Amino acid sequence: MLYFFALSALRHEVELPDYAADVLNNRIRHALTGCQRQSDNPHGTPRHHMHCMQAEADILLAMDWHEEAESLLQKAQRHFVHSRDELRLLSCRNAGWQALFHRRFGTAQSCLNRICDDGHASSRDKIEAWVGLAYSHHALGQQVLAEAAMQRVMQCVDEFSDPRMRLVTEAIALEIKVKHYLRQAHGLNDHIFWRQPNQHVHAACTGATLSQSLASLLGKAAGVPLLTNQLNMLLSLIRLSSADRAVIPFLKSHMEWASEEGLSAYVRQTRLEMVLASLSASMPDFAEQTMAHIRDAAQSHVVRRWDIEHAYCLAKLTEQQGRTTESLQLYRKYACDAMECLRVEICAQIKPAYSTAAPSYDDIEVRLPAKYRRAYRYIVNHLSERNLCIREVAAEIGVTERALQSVFRSHLGISPTELIRRCRMERIRADLLSPTAKMTSIFEAAQRWGIFNRSTLASAYRAYFKETPNETLMRA
Repeated sequence: MLYFFALSALRHEVELPDYAADVLNNRIRHALTGCQRQSDNPHGTPRHHMHCMQAEADILLAMDWHEEAESLLQKAQRHFVHSRDELRLLSCRNAGWQALFHRRFGTAQSCLNRICDDGHASSRDKIEAWVGLAYSHHALGQQVLAEAAMQRVMQCVDEFSDPRMRLVTEAIALEIKVKHYLRQAHGLNDHIFWRQPNQHVHAACTGATLSQSLASLLGKAAGVPLLTNQLNMLLSLIRLSSADRAVIPFLKSHMEWASEEGLSAYVRQTRLEMVLASLSASMPDFAEQTMAHIRDAAQSHVVRRWDIEHAYCLAKLTEQQGRTTESLQLYRKYACDAMECLRVEICAQIKPAYSTAAPSYDDIEVRLPAKYRRAYRYIVNHLSERNLCIREVAAEIGVTERALQSVFRSHLGISPTELIRRCRMERIRADLLSPTAKMTSIFEAAQRWGIFNRSTLASAYRAYFKETPNETLMRA
């Protein structure tokens, strides 16, 4: 996800112009050292330090240094000097992208959907959120949803006067289409993770039309080296999938550049794309050469979750080399991993309306420090209790009410009381939208979740969802 750098650069450009210029000119490592140097400047303002730490964390996150990035992001939020609404959105943004780079797609979608549904979110906030959602849907093989998310991105981009934002988002949309095109190749028709019953929906995305779109965008992005470099790489992958060996020197030099910049995660993913393109063109020699450079997940400082593409490439390569027995064993492992990924990341998100347990993928819990996650779980498990109060929650985890209030505000942008109210409203809404909603009254649903005051229900529900409970029930 090299374009994450571009989104970060445009976000921080006003406060950190040198950082933005370095990123957009392909000097990622120089941008990182610049942020680190400015963060250590004792004369900087709290706002400036916050932007430096946030930008530095963005780079470290994309470089696979997740623990260091998380520490910086938490520190940046403590230096945040804007409104509580903006802090809440920043917290969702950071947690969502962290989850995405960790390949915890369900968690990422929970966090990023919060931003898309937030009335205080800016167009920039929503663009980043929709892009993250597009990437997460694509990673789960949900191409229709990925492209729908990118359509929402384009609607938000219309509000920007800076033409570079449109260039970046158009490049992201094309990247997602190119990667899907590579996986739909006839030579990879046993890549079951990417097989869809309605493949005709994407029949228009041929190699020729994608190449034309990439060439057109290259002309517009001539002044942004980060974009042109990536667009040329995508063009080369399409040509490689047609057995064009002339692009191999460029791809190798591109990998050398990325390695020098410290982009280990990007290097690994791009090499897997090269392997897929080679295998689809029946070029096992180059595929094997490229696979040799890819370190196995167990040999990296990062434990890779759902390493499905790597598992498939190993199975397909051994098949094309004629090692049938070994290939079948590897393919069996790949198929099991693919099914487990879908089972965990998609099925676990389906939560019955009658369940009082916290969701498997919870954007609130992931944004809190470990100790205070216990407080959140206690809140979730006691929402139905009418007299649930902050004092009770604080006592449960052995902290003061003030400490509980402070941590919730600094990490979530809302107080524990507001969180309790919001969780209750969300569960009432889930009940009203459930298939059995017609069998219960609105006030019965409210009482089930600890709300016994009709005016509180009406005002809070409308504040969160911009409609009345009765309007929700009518749509169920």
